[in-house]
Amino acid sequence: MKKNSLVVLMATILISTFFSSCSKSDDMKGKEIIGAWELVTETVSWGRTVTTTELMVFNADETGSMTTYIDGGWGGASSEAYNFTYTFDGTSLFIDAEDFSRTTDAFVEDGVLTIEVNVNGETFQREYTKITKEELEQREEERKQQEEEQEEEEEEDETQVIIEQLIGEWIWSVEVTDPTAGYDLYNDIIIFYEDKTGVYREQWLLDGEYVQNITTEFEFDVEGDILKLDFDGAVYEYQVAVDGNELTLTVPSDGVSNTYTRTE
Repeated sequence: MKKNSLVVLMATILISTFFSSCSKSDDMKGKEIIGAWELVTETVSWGRTVTTTELMVFNADETGSMTTYIDGGWGGASSEAYNFTYTFDGTSLFIDAEDFSRTTDAFVEDGVLTIEVNVNGETFQREYTKITKEELEQREEERKQQEEEQEEEEEEDETQVIIEQLIGEWIWSVEVTDPTAGYDLYNDIIIFYEDKTGVYREQWLLDGEYVQNITTEFEFDVEGDILKLDFDGAVYEYQVAVDGNELTLTVPSDGVSNTYTRTE
């Protein structure tokens, strides 16, 4: 009697364990894809190494994203991204994005997501390596820092271009028709030198002769599209735009602007 009871008990435990194991296996089926996966490839184009990083993220709610970063070796990088929904049963991956839907063979093994891609009748395997949440955050932080550095470099380059365009002499003239003014021509002259110093001249003329000629020296700098003129501590800011032989200075506070012409 005791022997029969023991057999029944063991059978119950085995059956319970079997169905519990199956239940857990069913629950985990397809879940192994959840997380972030990365594939990095390098190609050589025009003597430069082009690095392409594909980052796929699969969320538990069957949504995901694909972001592709391309570093062409020119000091900058471009990126493109799209979102999708997906289903994965352990061997087949279905992705539904705004512009396409696709089903591919896929499986996860030893921390590697393998996706089979068919191109012109040929099948290629693309292997994505799983990365942790910490690694993903670190990647994002590094890319953000690179983007900020790139933006700073671009701003510095644009600033240097504006400074180089400014070098030279510029004049803005106004003819005066009021006979009581005491002069018939007013010249506003700005000269920029390569060492970021300059000269500002105000000239009043009557019949080609100077009635008054005032010269003031300054230092200058450019930040973005803002020109700063420093007259011995008194700083004046103007929005600057150079178009060929025309220089337009605009006062940001009231929008008043003058357009100067480069002198030969």
